[in-house]
Amino acid sequence: DRETLVVPTKASHVYTLTPAGRARCITEGLADESDLIYCREWKRRAIRDNHIYHHLAIVDCMISCWWEFGALPGYQLTDMIPDFIKVHDGVSMRRVTTEVIGNAELPKSKQKRIEPDAIIKLTNRTTGKTGCFFIEVDRQTTSIQTVADKIRKYDEYLRWEKRRHNADLTLLIYAAMDERRIDAILKDKHISWHELSKVQSQIRFGVLPKADEPFLQGQWRTKAGKHLPLITGAA
Repeated sequence: DRETLVVPTKASHVYTLTPAGRARCITEGLADESDLIYCREWKRRAIRDNHIYHHLAIVDCMISCWWEFGALPGYQLTDMIPDFIKVHDGVSMRRVTTEVIGNAELPKSKQKRIEPDAIIKLTNRTTGKTGCFFIEVDRQTTSIQTVADKIRKYDEYLRWEKRRHNADLTLLIYAAMDERRIDAILKDKHISWHELSKVQSQIRFGVLPKADEPFLQGQWRTKAGKHLPLITGAA
């Protein structure tokens, strides 16, 4: 069975949950039981707790970004793309953030791809310049080796001249659970940063923001150790 949760926060957002996910949301105080009254039958595999919390974290980032634009009149939010969207049948989900590096005609098993958790695109109204932010949410459920492989693919993607999301500024935003995880990634031997000059200059690290915390104007850490906002308040 699937239950649809409408969360009455700053904006209207809908989550689809299994009964186990519904119970966890109530237990964790994410929603009141009265918010979970709309149900539909769904004969699919159960959604794991980690899957729910991962997507809630992605949505938190997007909500934060959305509401910041109210105080940033110098910018236009061009696009905001979550990793999965519903297809026309209203039930199935399709990943829409995948970018193939190189030959897209190769079998999927041989393709090199990046799969951001979300993509945010914006435009500076004064200069007309565009920015594209690839967001990666790290809840410490994968190994550092997996993170290293992912960062290497981003470096290759950023060097690729035919990338679809080309912009004046392209950044990889790596949002982790805490500073210790960020330190572990920066120091890990599996990541040869000296060989990744492109992504090294275009990656930003930070602790996962909540929906009511700043995202675009929060302090994000560069590989060199500086703490800077993604964009400034003035265009």
